[in-house]
Amino acid sequence: RCQFDSIMSSDRYQWYYELPGEPSRPFQAKPNSRLECAFQGRVRKCHCVEDSNPFVVDFSTMTLTVQTTAAVGNVHREDLAIYSETTFPSNWGPQPMDPKTEKPNMC
Repeated sequence: RCQFDSIMSSDRYQWYYELPGEPSRPFQAKPNSRLECAFQGRVRKCHCVEDSNPFVVDFSTMTLTVQTTAAVGNVHREDLAIYSETTFPSNWGPQPMDPKTEKPNMC
């Protein structure tokens, strides 16, 4: 089991794959976590199963190969933090506004 599983869960990063002629799809939670763990561990390739299909993901080319059909597709990784309402620490307050101009006060 990967030491990053608890840190690098699918809550923070999402991996997607796209096979020829198909739309991009997100990996399910377990393979997503496995891919993130391998990526963080700087492993070159990772074997996983998605929808009963065995895949090999090559991080050096950001591609995946379906082992049963030899189909090759692309993978990409998305940092989900960009979709959060705030990326600032919770103890930071809002920017003070100038009531006359309704623009932020500059320090």
